[in-house]
Parts: sequence; C-alpha cells; structure tokens
Amino acid sequence: MDFRIGAKLGRGPLGASYAAQLAASGTPVVLKVITSRFGEHPALLQQVLGDLGAWSSFRHINAAAPVSLSTYEGRDVALFELAPGKPLDRWLKERGPFDARAAVRVVRDVALALAAAHAQGLACGDVRAAKVYFDGQRAVLADLGQARGSCLAAGLGAVGMHFGHPDALAPEVFPARLEAPTPACDVYALGVLLYELLVGAPPYRGEPKAALRQHIEAPLPPVPVVQASPALARFLVRLVAKAPEERFADGAAVLEGLHALVGGAGQAPGAPPASPQPPSARPGTPAAGTPAAARPATPAAGTPLAGAPVLTSTIWRNVAQQLEVAAPPPTWTAERIDRAAPVGPDLPSAERTTTMRLPKQLMPSMTADDSGAGSAFGSGTGSGAGSGSGAAKAGEGEDDRKPSAIKLGRKLGQGPVGSSYQGELKDHPQPVAVKVISQRFTKYPELLKRILDAMHRAEGMIDPRVVGVLRVLHVAGRDAAVSELAAGRTLREVLRAKGRLPSREALELLKDLALALQQGRGRELSHGDLRPEKVFVAEGQPARLADFGFAEASGLGANFGQYGVPWGHPDYLAPEVVQEPTRSPDFQTDCYALGIVAYEVLTGRPPFVGATPREVLKAHLQAPLPPPPKEAGVAAPLGELLLRLTAKDPRRRPEAPLELLAAIERCKKQVDLAGQALTSPPVEEFDPTSSGEKGEGWMPVQVDRPKTRAAKKPVKTTKALQVPPVAPELGQDLFQSEELPPPR
Repeated sequence: MDFRIGAKLGRGPLGASYAAQLAASGTPVVLKVITSRFGEHPALLQQVLGDLGAWSSFRHINAAAPVSLSTYEGRDVALFELAPGKPLDRWLKERGPFDARAAVRVVRDVALALAAAHAQGLACGDVRAAKVYFDGQRAVLADLGQARGSCLAAGLGAVGMHFGHPDALAPEVFPARLEAPTPACDVYALGVLLYELLVGAPPYRGEPKAALRQHIEAPLPPVPVVQASPALARFLVRLVAKAPEERFADGAAVLEGLHALVGGAGQAPGAPPASPQPPSARPGTPAAGTPAAARPATPAAGTPLAGAPVLTSTIWRNVAQQLEVAAPPPTWTAERIDRAAPVGPDLPSAERTTTMRLPKQLMPSMTADDSGAGSAFGSGTGSGAGSGSGAAKAGEGEDDRKPSAIKLGRKLGQGPVGSSYQGELKDHPQPVAVKVISQRFTKYPELLKRILDAMHRAEGMIDPRVVGVLRVLHVAGRDAAVSELAAGRTLREVLRAKGRLPSREALELLKDLALALQQGRGRELSHGDLRPEKVFVAEGQPARLADFGFAEASGLGANFGQYGVPWGHPDYLAPEVVQEPTRSPDFQTDCYALGIVAYEVLTGRPPFVGATPREVLKAHLQAPLPPPPKEAGVAAPLGELLLRLTAKDPRRRPEAPLELLAAIERCKKQVDLAGQALTSPPVEEFDPTSSGEKGEGWMPVQVDRPKTRAAKKPVKTTKALQVPPVAPELGQDLFQSEELPPPR
C-alpha cells in the first residue's frame, strides 16, 4: 500500500510514530515503525507482526485498527487508522476525573468496540487510558494488535508478562499462565479504566511486580465520588471482580450491564437530547478564563454526547468480510438460474388478471342476511384430495366442526392467489377478510391439495403479531380462506409515505416479525413470502405478519414458477431456493427475507433490483449487500445484524427463532446505548466510603457469585508471580535506532 510520510508524532515501546497519508485516497493515517530490536529475534518479530495482521481487517467506529503492514527503508511499519482527540490519560492530567455520566459514556464506546472484536474472536489485551482517545464526543480504542509487542518492547517480559500493562492486567493472567488475552481480560481492564476515569488515577500503582500483586490480592480502593450510586458501584465491582467467572463475560455482556445501569439508554425515543456535560470540574480542571485553545473540546449545547456509530462503507465491507456472509458456496452458479427448470403449472397472465366470477351464493352484498343472496352456508372442509377440485360430492372431506357461515362485503383487492373481500363469519365478533381461491388452481388437483394443506396448517394460529387464518372452507364449489381483518396499513404503504424508518422503529418491527416467525415454527410452518405487502402496521400495536401458508399459491399464482421459483417472491428470495430446490420454505429462508425487508425499511429501497426476475435472483446470489447510504444513519450493530440475516450461505444465518430474537434484542440495546445521550446512572447522595445501603461499607457491595467459587483455593501471590522471563532482553534504550530518515 503506497503512502506518504509526514511529521513525527512521538515514540513508544513498539516504535516511533509518524503522520502519514494513503497515496490513493489521501486518507490520514498513523505510521508506526516497528523497533529494529525485534529484528534480532525473528520468531518474536513474526508473532508481533501476526498480532497486527489479525486486526488488520477489523473495523469499528469506536476503534482505530491497523490498516495494513508494509516496509519502508528496510523497516517493518504498520499503518493505523487515525484516532481523533487525545489519550484519556492526557485528559485526566489536564482536567482531572470525569463525572459519572461522561465516564459511563466512554466505557460505553469502548465496550461497543470490544463487543464487536470479541464476536470475531479477537481480544485487545491492552485497554487503558493511554490507549483510548477522546475528542469530547466519542471514545476510540487505539493501538489494536500491539498488546504483545508493546509489552515485550517495554521490557515487561522480564517479569513474566506476555501482553498488556501492569496497571490493568487481569489477576488470572499469572496463575493461569495466560500467553494471550481473553475477553475476560479486556473486561477487567475496562473496569480499571472506569475506576481511573472516576478517581483520576488507576487503583493499583507501583513497580510492575507490586502492581501485579495488588491486582491479584488487594481489594479495590473506595471511589471518592459524591454523585454516584450503589448501582454504579455494583457495575464497577462486576467489571473488576478478581475471579473471571464473576465478571461480565465479554464486551456484549458489558453492554447488557450498561443498558440496565442507565435504564435503557436513558431517553425515550423521540425525546429531545439532554444537554451534554463535559467532565465535571475537579482539582486539576483549568480555571475559568483559560484560553479556549488550551482546553479540551466540549460538545456544543443541545447535541447528543455521542452520535450513533454510523456505518461507513469501509466498515461495512470489512464486517462482511469478517463474517464471511457475502460468498455463496462454490457450487452455486448463475448458470443454474438461467437453466432453472420451470416449477409448477403455467398460469397465463391473462387468466391472472381476469375478474373472478363467483357463484351466486358468494356474490358480494353488504345488506344480505343469512338466508338471502350474499351469504353462503357450509361446513369447513378437511384437506382431502377432492377438496376444492369442483368434483367433490356433498359431504366428502367434511370434518366434524360446527357449520360456518360467511357473508361477503366490499372487495378488498385481487392478487395471484385470488380475490379478497371484507366479510362476516358466523360466531366471530369482528369483520374478517375472505380470500376466495382462484379457480385456475382447480385444474391442478395435486397443487391445490398442497396449497390447501399449507393453509390448513396455518389455521387457528392466533397471535398479536400474526394475521390469523380463522377457517379454510369449501363453500358452493369454491375454496376460501377466512382470516382476521388486519388494522392499519401495509408496510409497503408506510414506506411509500415515509420513505424509510429510523433504527429503533425498524428494530421493533424486526422483533415483531421474529416473534411471528416463532409462532409459525411452533407448527413447523415457515412463511416463505415475507415482504412489506404481507406486514400490517397500526399505531400503538405490534406489526402483524399475514398469509402464513400462502407462499406456494402466491409464487406460482404470480407465475414465478417459470423462473424455477417454487414459492415466494424473487425480490426477497434466498439464493439457495433456486440453487438447491426445496419443496417448502424453512426458517433460514425466512431470515433472509427478513433481512432484505429490514434493509428496505432502513434505506427506503430494496438492495437488489433488475429488469427481470432472473436478474434479481442473480443479484441475490452474486452481489454483496450494498452499504446503506450515509443519510440512512444505520448504526454499526444494526448493520452487522443485516449482514448476518442476508448471508448468502444459510449456515451463516440464525438457525432458530430464539437465536434470531436474542440477536435482535442485543442489537436493540447496543443501538440504544450507541445512539443516545446517556443520562447519569441513578444518583443517590451517600458517603463516599459507604454503599448507601444499610450502612454497609463500599467494598462489601457484592455481585452474584457462582456456587463453584466457594470450592476454589485462594491464589498464593508469591507463587503466582514466580514466572520466568518470557522474552529475550530487548535492550535498555527503548528508542535506540528508531528514527526514520527524513522524507524525500
């Protein structure tokens, strides 16, 4: 990768840093020269470069990761994304401790980056104030991939450390002989960072072995913060618990804890953002009248403390690459779409658009009574082979249910399955929708049987998020499905009116639809035709998914079978449906359709379009999901969810409704935390040395402990710290031969 080198920025254990620019784009980056001392130990140098390489494809709005590894003048160099602002240790030195609100906000930003990293199997290993940059708006975790290199170059291998820094090293590292960081290590270091932000100094200081010994055995010193709370104290204790099993498990669990701490991100949707507040003035804060240039930047009044971490196209592509969601299995080809054999009968378009002729008994009439025209009396039929074929004799296929009566009213519309009418169903208190199945299907008895079987499986599935099929009837020689009459508008109508929906509203919609899919899973019934036309939205009510059991009738009735599409709609069809034809939809195909709907809801447009259904099907197979436009403001956690739902390979998608619901709920909490100006944690005035509860001291604030903890033996610090050096001596002069020749 070509780059241009500018001024020197500083130097550290790993090497000297320079301002730089990528030649192709002009993007500013930081160039870090790897100390030449590693060159004397090739195996160690390869480990250090391998650590940097492992992070080179990681991208997150709250992280400054390596962009690439290269060489310059015979030296190994690493290019890093530029972190805005300045390190938190400098903020603390200039302004003193942060107030609780600002401290929690910083921890939130770092936890968002850690959650994304941990989900991809990466652990930072060196989270501390010197490695987190802050510009008054957003915190960014920097120097990713340097935990081992910085540690060893600083000579800490002499005390047995493989990674990290003594000020923030988790207590289990030495007893467990950990040679690489874990998510639990990052959580502990994040807790130390929170403590330092609240107090102004890390909890344990001193020579490396003295600091390490305190991490293992010393209790956490009290936090002298007047405006704090027992809830914040418990959160902090959970972060820095000595036993890793008593901590939050990873970054995602920290976000769950933060969400609970601040009461669901503090603000209700639509509420005006709280005025931001910089770290409170304490000893060390510049006095009034200090020149503006000498003070850290603070947010403008009335703006959120931190904007939602919106996806950039670079982050989008890197997340897709990390999740491996864009590549279909190698055996799937576009040629299969071109050569796909037609599925089902050919139902000419002329027949599809012809107005249906109903028997006299089913002719619409809003005024007819049960004994006159406009009414039809009969029994709901079973799904026997003769049902709906026009050849069934009276009594054939009938079940033992109570006879039903339907009365048709105004016509609601006409589609590929048949015509729909508003109607009344005897013994049902509310108006209903009656879909009279097109007579075209009666020419194909086996197909009609499958269609009616699917509708019967959906019969009686009543749920607040499902437009339920109440009855499937054979009346006066015609098959009809009687469903609840959904209130509100279709999602398609909503999108035409609004363009797109904000992230929170979209996530609520996704949750409702996932719950609807869960109801179908309970009957071993997938939807197969999930799209905005099938979703009904009404003010103050959950979204409702309609037409369970109609996927094959809808797809073949629209004549998509000629393209090899056995059910559903090409605009929302998972690529495996044509590549590996299946008789019926499954949960993975519903997940894919849900992801396409979510993309359309968030951006106002479908991701894949084409002049013909075949072109759209090829795009679903081959084209990566395009990054949402910047103006859509799609938050990073939501973007990751979109990519997972629309993975080309179904094995990359959620496998069951509970997994899907958990992913949506986790995403909702992360978007809440990322996109809102956080309120302070619950404030209760109390003595800084007391928890404020029952007069107990601060330290006895406990977290729930696993029962297995009682059986563990206490760690002997002396033995734990008797660790041989883990790296060769790299020399006493940390910065020897680190200068680059001046730019030419």
